[in-house]
Amino acid sequence: MVLPATREKRTNFIRGNALNLPFKDKSFDVVCSIAVLPQIPREYRPQFLSELKRVGKRVCIYSESVQDRDGNFKGLEWEVRFRQEISRKQRRHSDNLETLNRRRVELDEVIAFLPDYVGIQNCDITLKYLLLAAHNFMGFFARLKYYFVYKKEDNKPPYKGVVATDGDSKEELVSKTSGSYKFTAT
Repeated sequence: MVLPATREKRTNFIRGNALNLPFKDKSFDVVCSIAVLPQIPREYRPQFLSELKRVGKRVCIYSESVQDRDGNFKGLEWEVRFRQEISRKQRRHSDNLETLNRRRVELDEVIAFLPDYVGIQNCDITLKYLLLAAHNFMGFFARLKYYFVYKKEDNKPPYKGVVATDGDSKEELVSKTSGSYKFTAT
């Protein structure tokens, strides 16, 4: 979606290919990708990330289901646990492991293009919060419990998601993500 920088209430939508965006180099001040990366087939992700960097002066990525070799990111494991619990409690069908594995994002994929990143959303805390919020009429109480009980533990590994950028300093990125633990690619 492209939003013009005017006060008009009109919005222009442009349909295009994410691997070959119909815009000139550095056309946008900031390009954000929110929860898109897991939907892009793994073999096209480098091209997708390159296109974001080509059309944006700055790029910011938010992605879930992130895994790494060190165990600091366990997004896929979290996704499996969450879906199993929801399926059991609500008796609904859940995506199978093959589908979830296909959508998994490796941390190395992201930091090859955007070296400054922070881990967000502790796996265990997020699971507790979402399972409580999934009960009828419990959303408000789940938010209260998160704010008063869970929040202080939410900035510790293992994480389920990542925010990565090429435009912020390490300190700015940490402060913008509520003090989440900072990692830097080596």
